[in-house]
Amino acid sequence: MEKCKLLYCKNKHHKEGYCENHYNNFIYSGNPLWTTKNHIGCSIKDCNNKHHSKGLCEFHYSKNKKKIRLKNNLPRSINPYLEKLGKIFDMTDSQYVHAIDLWSKTIKKLDNNMCKNCDSKKDLNAHHIQPKKDFPELSLDLNNGVTLCDECHNELPR
Repeated sequence: MEKCKLLYCKNKHHKEGYCENHYNNFIYSGNPLWTTKNHIGCSIKDCNNKHHSKGLCEFHYSKNKKKIRLKNNLPRSINPYLEKLGKIFDMTDSQYVHAIDLWSKTIKKLDNNMCKNCDSKKDLNAHHIQPKKDFPELSLDLNNGVTLCDECHNELPR
């Protein structure tokens, strides 16, 4: 039996390498790891509309539909590192960038948009507890993130 191509998933293959659940998530949002838990609003800055598809509200999605379709069909590389990370999740680099952006927004939302170290609400970052370079397979795991302000984030050892 062929399994889903995501490393941790043991479900039966459905379509394009994904199990039915991950395939539906990918079609709906562009991210096979999307869940209702990390369902947030439009990814356009200062837009508070409800998410519709591909990280955008209905207005921005319909406005950018042609660009999104073209972008998803054109192979291009932002940089080799993102391309490498994307391959782990069987995504293009641009899909991975979108997924990591959703991950970041979700981590902040789960932490009530507040630094978990000092309770600041200014200049927030979603920080990977286990670094992406050492544990790339955990880069989209919601259990591998914490919200930190710039000051607390900069105090961490590099």
